[in-house]
Amino acid sequence: MSESVQDIDPGAIGGEPHKAFVAEHRGIAYVPEDQRDGKPGSLFWMWAGSILNVLPITFGALLPLIGLSFTQSIVIAIVGNLSWLLVGIASQSGPDAGTTALMISRAPFGQNGNRFVGIFQWLALLGFEASFMVVTVQAGLALAEKAGVDPGDGLKAVIIVIAGLLLPIIALYGHATIVRVLGGLSVISVVFFAIVAIIVIPKAHPSVFGHSAPWGTLAIGLSIIVSGSGFGFVLQAADYSRYLSKNHTNRKVLFWATSGGGFVAETLLTLLGVVIATELTKGVDAVSGVPTLFTSWFAVPYLILIALQILAANAFALYSSGLTLQSIGLRVKRWMAVAIDTSICVVVTFIAIFSNSFYNLLSDFLLFVLIFFAPFVAIYLVDWGLRRGTYDSDGLQATKGGIYWRRGGVHLAGIISLVLGMVAASLWLNTSVYVGPLASRIGDSDLSWLVGALVGGLTYLIFAARRVRSETLATVEQQNATEARSDASNGSSDSAPVVGTASGGALS
Repeated sequence: MSESVQDIDPGAIGGEPHKAFVAEHRGIAYVPEDQRDGKPGSLFWMWAGSILNVLPITFGALLPLIGLSFTQSIVIAIVGNLSWLLVGIASQSGPDAGTTALMISRAPFGQNGNRFVGIFQWLALLGFEASFMVVTVQAGLALAEKAGVDPGDGLKAVIIVIAGLLLPIIALYGHATIVRVLGGLSVISVVFFAIVAIIVIPKAHPSVFGHSAPWGTLAIGLSIIVSGSGFGFVLQAADYSRYLSKNHTNRKVLFWATSGGGFVAETLLTLLGVVIATELTKGVDAVSGVPTLFTSWFAVPYLILIALQILAANAFALYSSGLTLQSIGLRVKRWMAVAIDTSICVVVTFIAIFSNSFYNLLSDFLLFVLIFFAPFVAIYLVDWGLRRGTYDSDGLQATKGGIYWRRGGVHLAGIISLVLGMVAASLWLNTSVYVGPLASRIGDSDLSWLVGALVGGLTYLIFAARRVRSETLATVEQQNATEARSDASNGSSDSAPVVGTASGGALS
């Protein structure tokens, strides 16, 4: 057994009502069972709402423009988005542990080792947030142009500042508000994008991209879709499922609601992007380019909804990145973490907007983040499976001590597995600024996500399985003893579980 818990993380405070449009003060705190009022079905519309925006259209448009044929692009769009199944699995850890994903990852990496991991996750989320914000600004500039206003540098700066002021509003309200807003917006977005599809599909010219690409280019396209879809959201899944009951949530409904909401929405929009690319053969600008395919009356509503969708979707990422800052040890309240992220996003957006190379940057970013995402996702899911969803919540919340402290707060098996997985992924990475040795020698391909996940996950399974199972048995014994003492003191054999422990089962 490791040291006893010596200090509970300052972010581990909470207890306020969990209501929409009421500011959430809870940060990375454990959510007691009696405060978990979420419904798994609501996550379908929340995840769909987070995806129903123009970025998946952009991802789809990238496929034929990097050299894939129309048919190949359709197949890759569907296969790549199957990574949403991983999000459905990862969502199970939220009810099991009752806390956020980057707190749960203290189990495989240790409290201090998790700081190293958290920095990478925070940087990745910042990249997605900045991408969302750039699209918001582009929509504003396109609207100005429609109104006859010259979108010069001054107007660009003003719109960036306005977007920066609007960006954090929904995120500051927190979990319940994000679920409500994205769920409601998803219904409007479904109708809207259905109209877009009706307008653009008859204009499609699949023969424009008629030549089949070699398998190496197929692999690059698959990596882009995997990164922009499920792989990129696994580490946010528990952030939104932690308000679900550990004991009374239907796990199959949770799995299909989470993975289904993301898969259906993103697959349909990615396919729409492939169709749109047959008309926009000179670029992938889904903001100012796509409206040229519409009648003039529809272009302005399209741009307005894009801006609203992206602002809402960005709140989703901003919320998780703020929790990530808390989990790595930054002693700030959640609203402060949101403010820090927003300020950085404004700076990055200035750079992207004035560099005029956003879509090249986006493509490379999606590939580079796989170096981290691939092994982390594998390790996180392998650890959850080995523990069968059983966690010691006091150990997860502690800044020092507890069963996950190991030596100096670092679980070497987890850190070594992550590093080896990242090295393996970098060897098969293929971007415009860096090409790994395996990528260049094997068909100019990119299988960074696959090799990174295999090396990271298998290494952790080999070196950590025995210890993780031992920790799980110790946690179960401790929880049973605690419940037995509670039963004895209450004189009842059916008393409620003690708040502060978390255990659950694997997906059945």
